[in-house]
Amino acid sequence: MRRFAEYAPLRFRSGKYTAVELRAAVAAHRISRVVDLRDRDTLLLSPRTYAAMGVEYVRYPIDESCALPGGVLATVDIPGTLVHCWKGSHRTGAVVATMRMRDGWAPEATWAEMQRFGFGRWEEHPALAESVFGSWRPIC
Repeated sequence: MRRFAEYAPLRFRSGKYTAVELRAAVAAHRISRVVDLRDRDTLLLSPRTYAAMGVEYVRYPIDESCALPGGVLATVDIPGTLVHCWKGSHRTGAVVATMRMRDGWAPEATWAEMQRFGFGRWEEHPALAESVFGSWRPIC
């Protein structure tokens, strides 16, 4: 699974995955829910595949050129949840970073984690970055 990690107890992040990868993650980590942040209508797996794994599938499309919607944390911050997008770096990174900031992480530490997971330059996704950090900017 691309960019898979546990970012809080029983809360996970990743990029896209295959059925084999998800099945292994479900078994190893007690994942019971998948929140898909991708903004396209294509499913990675069929509803029957998720159901056969005992996993609830939740679609929460986010356009990576826009700010994060206000209700996203309530949707993803549930034990047993895997939140993902295509790469696991931009939308997923912004969601996890928002939780980090809510939990008292310093902006510098939060930005550094986003970079480790491939978020890239601020200018590439300014709306996502600004929705996490407000007026704070990293020092280049």
